[in-house]
Amino acid sequence: MDKLKTTNILLLIIVFFLAGFVLQLTREVLIPILLALILAYIMDPAVHLFRKRLHLPLWLSVLGASVLFLILFTAFAVLLYRSLNDFAHSFPVYQEKITLILKDATARLNSMLNGSIKIDLLESFNKLQITSTAFTIAKSLISYLFEFSLIFFFSVLIVYGKYRFQKKIVRAFPRKKGKMIPIIIAGIDREVKKYIVLKTLICLSTALLTVIILLIFHVEFAVIFGFLTFVLVYIPTLGPIIAALLPSFMALAQFSSLTLPFWIFLALITMHLAIGGLIEPKIMGNGLNLSLLVVFISLLFWGWLWGTPGVFLAVPMTTSIKIILENIPVTAPFAILMERVKRRRYSKA
Repeated sequence: MDKLKTTNILLLIIVFFLAGFVLQLTREVLIPILLALILAYIMDPAVHLFRKRLHLPLWLSVLGASVLFLILFTAFAVLLYRSLNDFAHSFPVYQEKITLILKDATARLNSMLNGSIKIDLLESFNKLQITSTAFTIAKSLISYLFEFSLIFFFSVLIVYGKYRFQKKIVRAFPRKKGKMIPIIIAGIDREVKKYIVLKTLICLSTALLTVIILLIFHVEFAVIFGFLTFVLVYIPTLGPIIAALLPSFMALAQFSSLTLPFWIFLALITMHLAIGGLIEPKIMGNGLNLSLLVVFISLLFWGWLWGTPGVFLAVPMTTSIKIILENIPVTAPFAILMERVKRRRYSKA
């Protein structure tokens, strides 16, 4: 019996490493497919709206949702492109200001401690090639648009095929033997769509609020920081903190004062805490919560496997895996293990 358990554990480890090797080998194919799948779920509510409310055929609903998304995406891409160009031209000035602030802070710290402190932060900051990086990103938008067009094409095919897939499943399996398969697939599709759509709307709302707060404080390049916030909020805990720190450093360079950046950081972090701690749980529900350990492991695993794209895809993929597990009766206990521990209220007898 012990030998059988040891053999099963070893086989599980081998399968785990083989799966990691295959995922690493096929990352160039899988990452665009996963992005297309997420994009398909984002467009799906518009398709559903056109079909149910306007009574349009499926192909016309998919076409309408695609055109609507492309219009919004193009408008935002043009705005982001202009902001990146302005940022690339202006960054050397802000880099010099931040360098002076850091030198002054280092000098004061040395005088307080009566010693010489070697800080390599100044040299590292001066060596940052953010200007050239911003120009490269702006000039490479054509290649990024080409990659996006492929992802967008796949997402349209996924949306169109998703509505016909369930009917094919019903025809493929006998009713007596496979009647639960369409129900399970529909449940998985419904919960994954709920998570991706609501999470995207929450991230978008957070990004818009960030832009509004930065505009109120007259912080430059608010659109860029709004976009970074939209991306970073997908990463729990660490993402919102980074999203609040980045514009605060920008404000420090812009205003050369600690007071205003402090209030900006306080306003942004308060907003993130309110949305992440109060609003998001009520909208998303407690059923989609992941434990911090699972989130941390998923960030490490997917980041190690796929690099930066893996970090941003880690939580959506892990949550989707949890949804799939909890909708299949055999694997439901594993989904419970991935959840955050809930506090129980005990009433006095």
